[in-house]
Amino acid sequence: MNYLIIILFITHLIVLYQLRSYIKAYKKNNHNYINRELQKINTSFSSGINTINQNIKTFSQNTLSDFDQLQKITNNFNYDQKKKFNELTSFIKADYKSYTELLKVNNDLLSILLEKTKENITENHKLKPLLQDSSQELEKVYGKIKQLISSYEKSLSDLKDEVENTLMAIEDNIDTKIKQVTAKGEKTISDSIEVGKDAIHNITEETNTKLKRVLKENQIKLLTDQVQSVEKIMKTNLLEINKTIENLDESFLNKLKTIKVSKDKKGFFGF
Repeated sequence: MNYLIIILFITHLIVLYQLRSYIKAYKKNNHNYINRELQKINTSFSSGINTINQNIKTFSQNTLSDFDQLQKITNNFNYDQKKKFNELTSFIKADYKSYTELLKVNNDLLSILLEKTKENITENHKLKPLLQDSSQELEKVYGKIKQLISSYEKSLSDLKDEVENTLMAIEDNIDTKIKQVTAKGEKTISDSIEVGKDAIHNITEETNTKLKRVLKENQIKLLTDQVQSVEKIMKTNLLEINKTIENLDESFLNKLKTIKVSKDKKGFFGF
């Protein structure tokens, strides 16, 4: 009986020793497994961080390059704008000079036309008394003729009427011609003034049109396109970084879930 107790005791000791060895080995294996998994996580995390750093570095380089290119384009744009502005200024000065010369020529022509019209009106006024005197002389001659042929009044009555009608027609024709010359001179002055106004208006409209066209045909669209391109590249790089971070988070969560499932399957002893 004592032997059996001793054997049972020794057996229990052996079992406890083996159980302790198993527990110790399990702890060691579990520790090594956790270290390996943590090392893998650390490696994956470091790789993700390096990838993020690389992407950020690439993004920064691309951004700096794009900004340098944008700055060059902006400088070129400013240079071109300054050049075009100088050309526009020169064009406006030349156009203004030609416009001034044209106005001067028009003013000279209007002055000459006005002087000629005044001379014509003056001459017409001078001719009018002469015509009136001629009419009076004709009337005097007609009176003398009437006195001379008074004996023949009955036979020459038709001739008298014809002479009177002729004199009236001559006088009316002379007055009509004077009025026509006066009206024509006034109309010519008015037409010349209107033509001068139309020429000034047309030159002003043409200058404004050319100015608007030069100001609109600049490189604002090119600058806008470059800014949109830089913004698109920045958005793309940010999306890649967010995607990398999400993948790292998902990988880390999966590793933690795997470790937890492994612990649940094997059991937890002494922790």
